Amino acid sequence: MSLAPTRLAPLFTLVLACLAVPAQAQPVTALVGARLIDGSGAAPIENGVILVRDGRISELGAASEVAIPADATRVDLSGKTLMPGMVNAHGHAAEDTRGKLATYARYGVTTVLSLGGEDASHLPLRDARAEAGVFGARLLLAGPIPNPRSAAEAERAVDGLAELGADWVKIRVERNSVPREAYTALISRAHELGLPVAAHMYDLATTRGLLEAGVDMLAHSVRDTLIDNATLALMVEGQVCLSPTLMREVSTYAYASRPDFFDDPVFLQVVERRELEALLAPDSQQRAAASLQRGQADLTMAQQNLKRAFDAGVRIAMGTDSGAFSGRFPGYFEHLELELMEAAGLPRMAVLQSATSVAADCIGRAAEVGSLKPGLRADFLVLEANPLDDLANTRRIHSVWMDGVQLEF
Repeated sequence: MSLAPTRLAPLFTLVLACLAVPAQAQPVTALVGARLIDGSGAAPIENGVILVRDGRISELGAASEVAIPADATRVDLSGKTLMPGMVNAHGHAAEDTRGKLATYARYGVTTVLSLGGEDASHLPLRDARAEAGVFGARLLLAGPIPNPRSAAEAERAVDGLAELGADWVKIRVERNSVPREAYTALISRAHELGLPVAAHMYDLATTRGLLEAGVDMLAHSVRDTLIDNATLALMVEGQVCLSPTLMREVSTYAYASRPDFFDDPVFLQVVERRELEALLAPDSQQRAAASLQRGQADLTMAQQNLKRAFDAGVRIAMGTDSGAFSGRFPGYFEHLELELMEAAGLPRMAVLQSATSVAADCIGRAAEVGSLKPGLRADFLVLEANPLDDLANTRRIHSVWMDGVQLEF
C-alpha cells in the first residue's frame, strides 16, 4: 500500500526542518596575551591569540588580527610564552608506562616515540590516551627489538611487529653486531609494510651501512670518529633524521659525583628520593667513575657530529633515550638535552624546532602535533619566560595543555 501525498508532506516538512537546524557550535577557548613560538622557526608573535575548538587549534595570530567569539572562554596568559608541546623522538616507556607518560607530560613533553621493549599490553595506552584517568603524553611504540641473524629471520620479525601494530621498527646494530644482509632485509621488509626504521648505532662504519640500506632515523650519535662528508650526504639525500641523545652519554658518568641538577627544584618535584639515593650509593658512583673518561669523550664527539650534521642540512629530532634505565629521567632530561644541543653550536630557535616541528615530522606526526597551526591538536607548553632568551626557561613551566585542556598534576 502506497502513502498518499498528503500523508508524506508532513514527513518531508520535518526532514527539511531538521536539515535547516545548524549544528550546535563547539565551545571555544581563547588563550590570549602570550608570546607565540609556533615551531616553524618564524619570529615569535607578541601578544598572540590562539582559539581552540574541539581540542584543536582553529585560529591563531596577533591579537589585532584574531576575532575572539563573544562566548569564548578566555585564558589570560599575558607575559607568558606559549610553544607547541615537545616531541621526544627517542624515549622509552615500556615499564611503568602510565607513570612515565604522566611524567613526560608534566614536563611539557606531550608526544613520545618509545623505541623498544613494548608489547600488546601497551596498545591501549597508545590508542586510548583520552580515556578516563589517562593524562599523559601521546605514545608511539616500536615493540620488541629484533636481533635477526639472517634475512629470513629479519623478515619474520618485521611481520610480527606489523601484526602487533607497532608504529616503528627499532634495531640495534653496533660494530656489525647484526649481519648486513639481516638489517638490510629488515629495513626493506619494514618499508614494504609501511613501517619506518630507527637504528641504535655507535660507530661510523655501521652507520654508513645502515644509511645505504635505507634506515629512516639514527637513534643515537656517531661517537667513534667524525662523520665524513660522504656519509653526511647520504643522510641528507635519504632525508634521514638524527636523534642525538646527548643526555644518554651524560647518564653514563654523571653520577660519579653529585650532579648539579639534583638540587634543581623542578627536578626534585617529581623524582623519587630512593632513586637519587641509589645513584649516589658508593657502588653506583664507582661504576659511573669507571665510565667517566669514555662517557665524556663520547659526548664531545657526539656534539661535534651533531653540529656537522646540522650544518650539512640533516634534520635533527630531539631525543634522549630517557626512561630506559635508572638515572635517565623522563621529561626532565629533555630540557637538559636542549641545552646540550645549544652548547654543541645549534642556534636556539633550531633547538626548539628540533623538539617540536622537526621531531614531529621525523616520527610521522607533523599533521597532528609539533606546531601551532590551525587543524593541529591543541598541545601546548606555557612558560613563565622566553626560551629564546635562555633555553633554561623551558623548565619554568606555567602549564601544560593537551587537546585544549590544561592538565592537572
